[in-house]
Amino acid sequence: MLNKLENLNETNPRAYWELVKKLRDSDNDNSSKIEPSEWLEYFSNLNKKENSRTPACLDNIKQESQRLEKVTNFSELDFHFTKSEILKAINQLKNRKLVVQMVSVMNY
Repeated sequence: MLNKLENLNETNPRAYWELVKKLRDSDNDNSSKIEPSEWLEYFSNLNKKENSRTPACLDNIKQESQRLEKVTNFSELDFHFTKSEILKAINQLKNRKLVVQMVSVMNY
């Protein structure tokens, strides 16, 4: 029953919720039929990370990332700052002491 719920959750959410509602509405208490060891195993494995990616999927991801690395994509952020841009930004600062120190470092 748990496997069916897990599969439906991933493949058919509507059927999953219908089954959950059906189980919730039923008066039968089936929890006593589940062995404590099964409960322990289920909850012990609940937060373990499963490697659901197949080798083919990982290969596709690797190929796509390599292809994207080769694509040239430039924007205005890919260029160095010019000296005039830096001086303009420095002049807009409020603390003039810092401006004098920074200009002297830039001229060094």
